[in-house]
Amino acid sequence: MHLYLNRERVGEDEKRLATDLMSLKNDIEKGLWDELSESAQKKAEKYLNTSRLGRGGKLKVTINEDAYARARKDYGYFALVSNKAEDCFEALRKYRLREKIEEAFKDTKNRLDGTRTRVWDGDTLKGRMFCQFVGLGYQCFLHTKIQELKEQLELSLSDSKLAERDKEQNADLLKWLKKQSMQSLIDWFDCIEMTRPRNDDLIHTQTSGDTKRDRLFFTLLGISDFEEKTQNQVKVNP
Repeated sequence: MHLYLNRERVGEDEKRLATDLMSLKNDIEKGLWDELSESAQKKAEKYLNTSRLGRGGKLKVTINEDAYARARKDYGYFALVSNKAEDCFEALRKYRLREKIEEAFKDTKNRLDGTRTRVWDGDTLKGRMFCQFVGLGYQCFLHTKIQELKEQLELSLSDSKLAERDKEQNADLLKWLKKQSMQSLIDWFDCIEMTRPRNDDLIHTQTSGDTKRDRLFFTLLGISDFEEKTQNQVKVNP
């Protein structure tokens, strides 16, 4: 179990409770107790004190300061329980990945062509959805590998044994990766174009996306034969 303190949430939680209690206080003073929900009545009983000034006098509602103080002392704290993540920051990082679920639905609809079913029977639909799931899995895997690559590049910049030229290349790649979203990164390598400008003497072959930085990126990802693998996928512009 990992315990955390988020100080930004302390003020938000205090403000939320104070707003709820003031609203309950006003409703009770107006005689609207029976119209409150069961949960609202329980909260009022816990945090509010009621009294009357004499028989038939005006109802007076005040804050139960002891109960209010006990609630406030735990604000900002939260816990995560995991049977796998032993490091607290790693557990927090994975917990925050829940926000990626919505992005995954978006990617399924847009990048994986999931807006329309485009099939006629149930078995084909299952196969199509399975292929989309596999594609989404590859994208999530790539996201993790790129995050590991960024950490690797960060460490390399402080390595005294690494040559200055290599450090400059690593710094350039790291700077570029930090500016890229997953979508822009995939779009960058979406179509590799080969151009062959000609003159009277010779033909030059240029491949977009095959810069030193790009080769270093694929090499560190474990794809050292990137140029060979893409020869059959290039679009030639003579």
